[in-house]
Amino acid sequence: MSTQTSHKGFTLIELLVVISIIALLLAILMPALGKVKTLAKRIYCANNIKGQALYLKMYASDNASKFPPHADHSPEYVRSMGNHNSMYDLMLPYFEDLDVMLCPVQRDLARKSTQGYMMDLEWFVTTSYGGWDSVKPEINQDPYNILSGYMWLANFTHLGNEPQYNFTDTNGKVINNSVRWPKNDGQATSRTPIVAHRISNAPGQHFWDLSHGGNALQMSTEFEVFSSSTDNPLGYGDGSVTYHKRSEMQARAKISPGIYYY
Repeated sequence: MSTQTSHKGFTLIELLVVISIIALLLAILMPALGKVKTLAKRIYCANNIKGQALYLKMYASDNASKFPPHADHSPEYVRSMGNHNSMYDLMLPYFEDLDVMLCPVQRDLARKSTQGYMMDLEWFVTTSYGGWDSVKPEINQDPYNILSGYMWLANFTHLGNEPQYNFTDTNGKVINNSVRWPKNDGQATSRTPIVAHRISNAPGQHFWDLSHGGNALQMSTEFEVFSSSTDNPLGYGDGSVTYHKRSEMQARAKISPGIYYY
């Protein structure tokens, strides 16, 4: 006499309950996973800034403590008009990997943005601005212009003119900032920023917001209006990195006619 074993499967109600539980767990976990992913990118960016600060210090140690001369239109320009005495050419020997110049938070913004400037942070344009990852030595390109997603403040001048730290902002507020961008390693301290993302405005021109959460280009004179930034990482002269939240950002320097915030 044979014994037949009966196998009972899931009922439709049980299957729907399991699916509902899985969906609920995903709904709970996904925001947390998103926050972890964002935090990881911010940490990656902070490590990039630490690396850049180290390379600047390496250059200074080889050049009588002076940071590389950086005379251009804005601190994130690192080569203009094919100039071969540029920040790019001076600093290239110190880079182990040019990816240190690419912020993962900004790259996400570049992919979503319709602004050509943000796209250029990743892809080289022969007669315009270019991204760091497309000018690696093995590609054998001679880029006309290079912009970085990061501002290099150390030893920067606006085409030879010093930045202003005491000025009137676009709201008529008088700004008196005692912290200068350092010229040499001896002036670089835990209070002097040397690397940051660009947030700036200037009457009658584009207003740039390339920080974390930034919205690329806007046409507004008011920082509170044009910036969608969530935070801006700052690398200091001692190699430390902090983050200024949006509520902590202030006008810090003027490079005629632009006012820079961090």
